[in-house]
Amino acid sequence: MLELFHLVCVIWVVLIGSAFISLAWKPAKQWSKYGKIRSQENSSPASIWAHIDGLLVPKQFFAHYYLLGAVFNAFLLQQVSMSLYHHKKTALLSFISDHNVLALGQADCFRCVLCCCLMQVHLLRRCYESFFITVFSATAKMHLLVYILGIGFYMLTSFSILLESEFMGTADSDWFFTDNFTCNVGSILSLSLVSALFLFIFSSYSQHRSHRILADLRTDHVDSTFSSTKNSYRIPRGGLFDLISCPHYFAEFGIYVSFIILTQGRSTVLWLQFIWVVVNLTITANRTHRWYREKFKNYPRKRKTIIPYVF
Repeated sequence: MLELFHLVCVIWVVLIGSAFISLAWKPAKQWSKYGKIRSQENSSPASIWAHIDGLLVPKQFFAHYYLLGAVFNAFLLQQVSMSLYHHKKTALLSFISDHNVLALGQADCFRCVLCCCLMQVHLLRRCYESFFITVFSATAKMHLLVYILGIGFYMLTSFSILLESEFMGTADSDWFFTDNFTCNVGSILSLSLVSALFLFIFSSYSQHRSHRILADLRTDHVDSTFSSTKNSYRIPRGGLFDLISCPHYFAEFGIYVSFIILTQGRSTVLWLQFIWVVVNLTITANRTHRWYREKFKNYPRKRKTIIPYVF
């Protein structure tokens, strides 16, 4: 029987591999770029790849990632809530358990559900920022494959959080309710849980501030019908932008590290998901940093790419 755990692990490994392929294979390299970075690239040579390269959508569709991700994550939380209320797993959770007997993580149930709740907070915040704060260029595009991948990423992340919780690793529904969804003062005040919550809050605030700084660069100099012009981009300053070019990506690292800490590092799929986030965002951050340095001759030379004082 094909285990869901194995299937999800394979998907994350394939995604990690695809990120590295985007560094070496020219068509994939072009598809993986978006926004200001993509606008500086020439189209692929006239071939089948040229037609695929033309499958573009507005970058503002980024908002769909978080909207659809929040809906899917809320659905999973609803399934868990209904199971708790009726003291019986829903048909969906029972199906997952029946096909997930060999899950290896065995992460604490309460922590996994709390992690899923934090993911919902993250998705709703990013949804709000995308619709009401971020100023997208009218000409900024991203490839259709990136769009589909982004939507799938957030849905797969929510599913991965719950996949290796203790109650998903067994087909015995009573086992979940009688022994494992427990919450006591000791678990709430544990160092790992408190530190995870602190890191999540700090990283979320840092990311939100970074997005506001980027948005202010646009709203100060353009009208509501923003269009890309020669002076559309300026050097971001303030906050962690004084140290690195992509503090919003660095904050994203912190958010997903908080999930790993919260689940006590017991979820293999969350580790794989974190590796993909690091690889993917590091590649994008490096391209962004290089773009800033090429476009602005006065760009701060001491400013690192994505990790303060390191890289």
